[in-house]
Order: sequence, then structure tokens, then C-alpha cells
Amino acid sequence: MRYRRAQLQGRARRGHHRVLRERGGGQDLTGPPRAQQPLTDVPREFTRAQRLSARALRVFATMTYSELRDPRLSGVQFTHVAFSPDLSVCRVWYLPGSADGETAAASLKAASGYMRKRLGESFRLRRQPELRFVLDESVARGEALEGLIEDAVRRDRAARK
Repeated sequence: MRYRRAQLQGRARRGHHRVLRERGGGQDLTGPPRAQQPLTDVPREFTRAQRLSARALRVFATMTYSELRDPRLSGVQFTHVAFSPDLSVCRVWYLPGSADGETAAASLKAASGYMRKRLGESFRLRRQPELRFVLDESVARGEALEGLIEDAVRRDRAARK
């Protein structure tokens, strides 16, 4: 028993983060747990990928305004972040802002290494996810639909007169 306890304590010191308990006594053999930022802002009924997506959106937004020095990224807004189920790919939807879509895409691609590193520092993941930037066309589609609706309303009012 003494040998087994020492063996379990050795494993805990080497980085295995399982909770190992002694039989009967309930004593924790691993020491204090790792310090980790709680995901308290998103309820637990969501998957881990969804919780990480909500946090990653905030990380990218603050990174754009405070850390990235590229002037081409000054007007870029991130609208949505989605992780793959295995957390290996992170798709980030963005609006180019003042720059055109191609310029914003090139500058995001150039900054993706730094952004990936910062994302890895913010989360405790086994692998840093690959970042894929996608131009968000939902706002443009919404404006086009709004224009079509306004045209239909104008034609309807003109037909009533």
C-alpha cells in the first residue's frame, strides 16, 4: 500500500491531472488542482466548443482593438466564432469595416500566427486550433433583403393610390 501511494503521488507530480483518492480515507493525492479560468459566463447546457466560441469572440475583439498594430485591421469586426467538435479548427467570421474584403483577409492571414498563439494562451487546449477566417456576408444579405422589402412596400402603396 505504501508503494502504491508513492506511485500515485509520483504520477500526480508528473502532470497527470486525474483526481486520485486513497481507498476509504478520501484523501486527495494529487495536491492542489490546476488554476484555470472558469467558464462562468456561458451556461453548462452548451457544449465545450460553444462555450469556447463565446470566449474566443471576446478574445479576438479585445485583441483587435488593443494588441494588433496593423492599421488595415482597425475597422475589422468579428461577428461569430465556431469551433469544430474536436476543437482542431476555429472558424472566425468577420466584417472588413473600412478596408475591402481582400485587404482584410490578407492582413488577418498575416496576423493569424499571433492570434493563434494568443488564443492558445487564453485557453488550456491540447492543440492550438487552426484559424480560418470567413468573410461574413449576412449583413450584406440583410441589407439586400431590406431593400427588396422597401421596394415591395413602395409598389404596394403606389398601387393603392
